[in-house]
Amino acid sequence: MFKISATLFSCILFFSVCSQTGSKLSMNKNDSINQTPKKIVLIFDLTNSLGTKNFTEGKVSFKYTPKLSYINEYYSEIFLGSKKSDTVTIISDFDILLKFSSIPAYDFLISPTDTFIIENKEDVLTCRSLTKKSERYDFVFSQEVEHYIINKTSNKIFNVTSNNIKENEKLFNQLKLQYTQRKFFLDSIYQKNQISAKYFEFYKEKIKFDFLSLCLLKEFRLFSNTELQYLLTAAAIRRDSLIYHHFYQSFLSHYLYSYTLNRPPFNGKKESTAVNYAQAFDTIIKLFDKGAIRDFLLVNELKISKENLAAKELGLYSKTIIASIGNIEVVEEIRKVDSIKLNSTNKKIILTGVKNDDEVAFTELLERYKGNWVYVDIWASWCAPCRRVFPKLQKLKNQFNGSKVIFLHISIDTEFDDWKSACKEEGIIDYKHNFILLDSKASSFKKLFNLQAIPRYLLYNKDGKLEKNTAPSPEGKELNLLLKQIL
Repeated sequence: MFKISATLFSCILFFSVCSQTGSKLSMNKNDSINQTPKKIVLIFDLTNSLGTKNFTEGKVSFKYTPKLSYINEYYSEIFLGSKKSDTVTIISDFDILLKFSSIPAYDFLISPTDTFIIENKEDVLTCRSLTKKSERYDFVFSQEVEHYIINKTSNKIFNVTSNNIKENEKLFNQLKLQYTQRKFFLDSIYQKNQISAKYFEFYKEKIKFDFLSLCLLKEFRLFSNTELQYLLTAAAIRRDSLIYHHFYQSFLSHYLYSYTLNRPPFNGKKESTAVNYAQAFDTIIKLFDKGAIRDFLLVNELKISKENLAAKELGLYSKTIIASIGNIEVVEEIRKVDSIKLNSTNKKIILTGVKNDDEVAFTELLERYKGNWVYVDIWASWCAPCRRVFPKLQKLKNQFNGSKVIFLHISIDTEFDDWKSACKEEGIIDYKHNFILLDSKASSFKKLFNLQAIPRYLLYNKDGKLEKNTAPSPEGKELNLLLKQIL
């Protein structure tokens, strides 16, 4: 059972990353076949640049760069840290949801053949159409409904969960109350003609699936609730038209793992890795006919399996999934992306940098660093405790700059883009001692250091020999004192 708070955030963060497949998904778009691709134009007028932000939730704290993310056929991001004025064109035949990386998240539903201006007023991002008439709440519904909920209740219900059925039922009723209040607010502004019909229908679906995702995260399946069971029937949750939206992809992942497979979503923790892949595959095929939803879940299942299976085993399992995916473009994307990883050797521990063309063996890197003490930080983009210490690690880099100590980052991410994005957010994208492990699952790196959990820190001496298999963390004073002593 989850202890919600930091863990809840980690799960949401992971699945928001995991659901962004980076591959094309099939979709019924008969009305757009043989037509010229449609464009959405975004004009940025950010009089005040949006700098790096600090996020804290419980004991989890790390920096992130404000950005807009969206899914058309690919997952894309627009980083706003340094943008003041710019124009971005998005190709899309259907509405897409711009999601702003703020807490709570703001989002804007934008449409093809339209031009929008994105402005920043007192660190609050706003969006408006320059070409079409819009109603008062079309582009601010997400913000306004949250303000409405906050004014209605100050009860924070997302920080706890329980094994007790009655306690869970109480928590469910509290969640349901907020869901009902959001629906009431949406209905009331629609009756007053303050939100367009298209936006009304869209946000009605969004608040429902956001509610259901939270219910699944808190594992409310443990008690019998007929209303929740009705909302989670296969017919009730099928919405092909929503397949390119973050919230629906996240819901589908939770629905598969938390509800139909009766286990918590994979969140990068060791206890979550015992996945019955055959059962997951059979469940997807049984629940969903050929189409966008099934393709998404199959691709997503393949991505999750990469976290747990060695390259040889993954190659065999991949064939079963790829043969069942209806869209040949998805298959080609998977093969193109996976070929590098599945063909990597595990005879040597190979690392690569951000440019993805500077591969180097770990032993060669240590040879290169001889004459220096080397402090190795083993981390991953999804590891909140790893990222929490980056500011303190940066202070140590500044403090010992010019001395005979090198701070080396090694990521065990399995997705290059996830790692690269995290590097940007942590300010190490241009740091020359920053690498990612190739073919992380099959590599002997984890076995070599008996790597059971991260963050993990190593210390090599000037002769390139391992001095400390478990070095102090940057969080306390111990590392600072140790480095002063050895230097």
